[in-house]
Amino acid sequence: MNNVIVLLISFLLSASCFSQLRTEYIEKGDKIRIYLANTVTGQGIDTTILNASKIRPALHLITLLNDKYELVSDSLISAAISKLDMPNAFEIADEVLADRIFVVKLEQLVNAIRVEIISANPDKQDVKSAEGISVLHLFKKSDGFPYFDPTIMTALQRAFASIEGDSLMFMSNEEPYNVKPAPSIVIAGIEFVNNDNFISWEIFNNPLINSFEYSNIIYETAYKCPNYVLFDIDSRDGIYALFNLFLIENHIPPSYNELSALQRFNVNYYVTGKVERNVNGATITLMIKENTANSNKIIKSVSDNIYENNINYVKDIIEKLAKKLLYE
Repeated sequence: MNNVIVLLISFLLSASCFSQLRTEYIEKGDKIRIYLANTVTGQGIDTTILNASKIRPALHLITLLNDKYELVSDSLISAAISKLDMPNAFEIADEVLADRIFVVKLEQLVNAIRVEIISANPDKQDVKSAEGISVLHLFKKSDGFPYFDPTIMTALQRAFASIEGDSLMFMSNEEPYNVKPAPSIVIAGIEFVNNDNFISWEIFNNPLINSFEYSNIIYETAYKCPNYVLFDIDSRDGIYALFNLFLIENHIPPSYNELSALQRFNVNYYVTGKVERNVNGATITLMIKENTANSNKIIKSVSDNIYENNINYVKDIIEKLAKKLLYE
């Protein structure tokens, strides 16, 4: 995504733009009408730089992407509150002829942004919730400050598609709006298996450093993967830190405690791999594994052989395998 698109999304999600784009609906039409009753911030949000005010314009933008829906305007909500005597959310929803009542929560864990939608019908039935996650990967060159708006938008789209039970509702849109709900996945370490019977290779001399570098190559190659929400290493380690798991060793398979911590955050998949020395050189294997209380099975595995003791050559192989693993 280039800077023009980033600035466009930021503009569309700004409060001033929302007031200009807002459409008044005096009578109930055929569209599904959404009343946003509240937006709240939760875990990890620094309200001095980010707050829930971005949710409403983002939700309005979603209704522009899918004209099946419309968002109740501020003016209609104000009119309903003025007309009624200290109304609650259900009374306001009834007055503005809403079909959905939304409460949206915004959370952050390092670079991972989580949006949760709690939805209820005005008749107080069918209360449900859904989440969407996206990871910050666009930062200003000048100071490293993140562009929050595109990530919030993607996370909200995923939550919205989930809560409405239509995972493909945005897939016909152009990038970056062609997103769908996806499970979370982390890169959980690349194991190095050397063999002292063979001539020493440089890639096996610093497994801790090399595994970290390979993990970052996998992330940079596959962070746009449509089928998973790929956490960066810092966000993954942020989960571990909440459970007092520090000094993570990326050159060995993830521990039971690490996998358990991920499960508690609904991270039910992880990428792992192995670089193994053999008589012909070495073999690199990358795989996706399921991470649940009942399963640690391999979902997909790809591999390739290395015949050269060349660090850059190995990096190219890692990139090629990451594309094959997560995109094909």
